[in-house]
Amino acid sequence: SMEKLHLFLNMCAEEGVHTKPIVVGAAGYDEDAKNGLRCCVMPLLSWHHQSFDTEPDIRCWKGIPRAEQCMVDYARCRWPEPMNQMDESVAEAVDALNEDTLPTGAGGEALPILSFSHFLPRLELSPEKRFLFLPTLNKAVGSRFLRVRIERLGSSLHVFGHTHFGWDATIGDTRYVQAACGYPSEWSQRPASMKIGAMPDEPVVVWDSANGFAPKMQARWSEYYEKNPRTPELTHVLAPYVAPLYERLPGGEVCDWPMGVPRSGVG
Repeated sequence: SMEKLHLFLNMCAEEGVHTKPIVVGAAGYDEDAKNGLRCCVMPLLSWHHQSFDTEPDIRCWKGIPRAEQCMVDYARCRWPEPMNQMDESVAEAVDALNEDTLPTGAGGEALPILSFSHFLPRLELSPEKRFLFLPTLNKAVGSRFLRVRIERLGSSLHVFGHTHFGWDATIGDTRYVQAACGYPSEWSQRPASMKIGAMPDEPVVVWDSANGFAPKMQARWSEYYEKNPRTPELTHVLAPYVAPLYERLPGGEVCDWPMGVPRSGVG
């Protein structure tokens, strides 16, 4: 898989697809934008690792599969030795492929950095386990190496994907946005958790040379966590739409929605 990644990056270079930092806007790559604002767009390569998930696992429920049993990455990807998908070595190696050199002035007020990746850089950008159809999903969604890189870059805005939840949240000095195209089945089954901006009717604009960064957008899950702190210690409960998928064991409870606390009280 590492060899294929290098081949793909070479193909992008041959076809004129940008995979390295580039300045867009006034006097940048966009030649039509003679006046206005600029930003540095920073693509970031990343890969997931299970230790990214630092919150406790769900207990008192039977039948929850492990991440490696569900995610096709484990079956379809082959990595050169001694790299191993079950530890952090693959994520670290992929992160090391990123470009460290930035355009002059990038990261300053006049040239903010807009970075993007497929995977998540922070666990706070995904719902807690009790809210997920696959409670072990967070073990295959993100990279701590990606978070360190974004913090070192000083990104003003980071766009991410993978989990298919609409998201717009600011943590520290960085704003994080997800606006997933998703699958038609997802828009049919759970549109409220996908919705952000004008999606799915129109793409989400996060920056333009006339106005800079777009205003904050409404998104169900990021708004939930603006009002409610994460409580990952509630490991014995599942959301009412998740609970029917698994077998309840002694001590297991179904939580209220949307607050996420056990119906019998916090246990």
